[in-house]
Amino acid sequence: MKVNLPVSLLGPVIVVALAGMSSDAGAVTQERVFATNPAGICQSALPVFDGVIRKRPKAVANEGTSNSFITCAFPSQGPDGVTDSPDNAIALVVYLSSQSGSPQNITCTAVPGWDSYTFIPAVTKTVEAGPSSAFSAISWLPEDFGEGRTTLPTSLIAISCNLPPSSAINDSYLYFNEDVGT
Repeated sequence: MKVNLPVSLLGPVIVVALAGMSSDAGAVTQERVFATNPAGICQSALPVFDGVIRKRPKAVANEGTSNSFITCAFPSQGPDGVTDSPDNAIALVVYLSSQSGSPQNITCTAVPGWDSYTFIPAVTKTVEAGPSSAFSAISWLPEDFGEGRTTLPTSLIAISCNLPPSSAINDSYLYFNEDVGT
């Protein structure tokens, strides 16, 4: 399946991918992606939201009348608990939508690391999600977590999204550079 990134993301993803390539003679890297639907990786943040969150095969949606928080934890290929590894992801892109027929602002926070990890702060972004037929993306790149980074801070990354009524998390893509040898 071919993944079409919005044009606004292609440049940064390519630049980050090239910046993350090793300078070792003969080393070859290839971009890889973990693509996921949210039903398997996302859940409501508190039991109070469980009654209004619907996990559909292609989306996790807020069907209630007030905002609900959703947490999503992404798969990793990086080494366990290692910061600044070349195996860490180079980009995280999450698609969101408004199912209300009008645009809505959706705010998500990317949280690197584990429970006692406090070295790098979380990064919050907001996107205006379009009506049900249009999807909007939030992306997190290495530089969002600090100047000069070539990968996300750790092998572990999760997000927390504040979903307004009739909005959804639709799918996500976690990009990596993989050393495939010579």
